[in-house]
Amino acid sequence: MIEALISSWEEYKKIAAALQGGRWPVLLTGGAMIHKAQFLAALCREQGRGALLLTQDEQSALRLCEEINLFLGEPLACHYPERELTLGEVEGVSREYEQLRLSVLSRLAAEGRTIAVASAVAALQPTIPPAMLQKSTIPLLPGQELAQDKLVGTLLWAGYARSQQVEGTCQFAVRGGILDFWPPHLPQPVRVEFWGDEIDTIAAFSPESQRREENLSQVTLTPARELLYTTEELAGLLQEHLDRPTKKQRETAGPMLERDIARLEECRDLSCADRYIPLIYPQGASLLDYLGPRLLAVSEGAAVKESLLHSQFLEDEDIKTLLEQGGLTRMAGRTPVPEGESIPALAAHGATMVLFLSAGMLEELQGQLLAGGAYRADTPAAIVYKASWPEEAVYPCTVATLAETARINGVSRTALILVGDFLGEDYRRSDLYNPAFSHSFRQG
Repeated sequence: MIEALISSWEEYKKIAAALQGGRWPVLLTGGAMIHKAQFLAALCREQGRGALLLTQDEQSALRLCEEINLFLGEPLACHYPERELTLGEVEGVSREYEQLRLSVLSRLAAEGRTIAVASAVAALQPTIPPAMLQKSTIPLLPGQELAQDKLVGTLLWAGYARSQQVEGTCQFAVRGGILDFWPPHLPQPVRVEFWGDEIDTIAAFSPESQRREENLSQVTLTPARELLYTTEELAGLLQEHLDRPTKKQRETAGPMLERDIARLEECRDLSCADRYIPLIYPQGASLLDYLGPRLLAVSEGAAVKESLLHSQFLEDEDIKTLLEQGGLTRMAGRTPVPEGESIPALAAHGATMVLFLSAGMLEELQGQLLAGGAYRADTPAAIVYKASWPEEAVYPCTVATLAETARINGVSRTALILVGDFLGEDYRRSDLYNPAFSHSFRQG
């Protein structure tokens, strides 16, 4: 009923005809969120093609994705989430958002009617190029000749983690001639049984009971991470990069590159591999490279522009932190700070401090805070991750445990560091802002 009403609207007919005839861009104004979803869904259905819809933020993308699917009555729309690039060294990295993004990219590559909804920031983030995704997407069928060792090597290259048994996505396990793995785009893991160098059977199985459930005629192996490389390949790329810089560049970047090369030569993966994206994928790619014949739609263009400008500012500051090891109220790096504004000089007052752009070098920050003489090792502190964002998180700690707290919680950027006794239990709130305090203008 609603679709028929939209299709009969004169303005809709004009826009549909313009798109069909290759006359674009077109502008639609005055529509609420639900009207945008219905309008785009109707266009996609009528023209038999998918779309990429860019929004100002994640919340808008999720809402539009849900409303498009409700209107269409089938899950053709999928949310392509933003992920945080890990540029600094952390203990571990969650690949949950990467796996969600890869499942969307796989759908875009395989299904022309798929509608991807993403924030503009997510859409422009670097990702696996379409050609590399195609190369790493491998169909497996019963009767196919394939050595089990070769499939294990492919899984490792594609980012799967080896485990005793498969209990979560992007894991694999080997027991004799049986290989279990869980691709990110499937709701449950699969079991591949070999007879020599030939696939005998393929079946889905329960991750809880580990029992086979349903035989499959085929399964598709898709990558488990966006950056595909072997430790040997990346170590070679870093060594080439290390041999090129000038003497000054070698002094600043050399230790970091040498440290990462050593880890890779020990066959240890890098949690901070995102900082080498231009080396791994020199041609670059984003969600927009998967557009193909789909419609490209932008919701709230002015807000999208503001969101991109804000994101670019944060990225510039994060990169500046990585390269210079400092920023506003920061430790001196390539750009020095005035003598009276160094961390030890400011810390000597023992006052409350809020530090920006120093989350990537907390061990050095700890030492400089203590060097001021006024702070103790047990002085209360806190790391505020993504302050004011929906995913804001606060991690209380002390000056002496700043770096450890950041490592445990995977924080390497986009964080404020708060230091001072105001964070402790013994802090007495100022009466001026105490709601229980009465004065001539307010009854407590």
